[in-house]
Amino acid sequence: MARLGASITDYLGPVDPDTYLKECADQGYRSAPCPEINPDDTDVVRYVRREFAKADVTISEVAAWVNPMDPDPRLRSQARAEITSAMALADEIGAACCTTVSGALASADTPDSHVGHHPDNFTSDAVDAVIEWIRDVLAAVNPTRSFLTLEMCPWAIVDCPEVYRDILDRVDDPGLAVHLDPANHMTSPRALFNSGAVIEDLFDQLGKWTKACHAKDVTFVGSPSIVAMKEVPPGTGYLDYNAFLRCMTRLDGDVPLIMEHLPDRETYAQSGGRIRKVADAHGVSL
Repeated sequence: MARLGASITDYLGPVDPDTYLKECADQGYRSAPCPEINPDDTDVVRYVRREFAKADVTISEVAAWVNPMDPDPRLRSQARAEITSAMALADEIGAACCTTVSGALASADTPDSHVGHHPDNFTSDAVDAVIEWIRDVLAAVNPTRSFLTLEMCPWAIVDCPEVYRDILDRVDDPGLAVHLDPANHMTSPRALFNSGAVIEDLFDQLGKWTKACHAKDVTFVGSPSIVAMKEVPPGTGYLDYNAFLRCMTRLDGDVPLIMEHLPDRETYAQSGGRIRKVADAHGVSL
């Protein structure tokens, strides 16, 4: 089953845990990313873990949107340290996962360099290097309550389920799992107009490892002479939410489904309403 939630700080900004939980209650969200807290403040960490559990709100993820494959050794080291810290917090606070990306070989001045364009992203050497840093993080933290997960992105080193399966098999560590964001796999007109089949394939290959999902949507823009797409609020594009929610019902436990990248509370609420309407049609509890 699924637990619908939202990236609340997108519109509230950094707020205290009590305000964060009140927003979850007001909006009917049963999951949310970890609020912004100091991971070294053990009292706050314990408080968040306890209060979220009492409110029955799952902490979906502790995110680390950094580039662990940055070509600059200093920045690369900083990124890996940040992921290690996020993984440790996720495990301590009982989050469903620590979410990050495989990284990319793009330089820091590239827009969104953590998932940035580089021809060497799609090489066996790049995959080997990703496996190395994953092993290092898992060895440093040795998680027992949470999982390290990567979000696949079309230009990043881990861009598809086949590469992810290879990494899962080679790392062979129960601390490594999967975060799914089907919108990131709408990379061609064929995929966009057959999104249900793409989603089914994602879950067929990776569902048994999936600990959390993101909810977005995609539509096409511009002339059909070139492929151009953009992200739009859930339920306003071509992503097959019937297939998405149907696949989520097959997962073990209550898996967080987090809406993100929206401008305000109203847009989140409207998007959640559209997702809930699909869920209701399938008898799915969110």
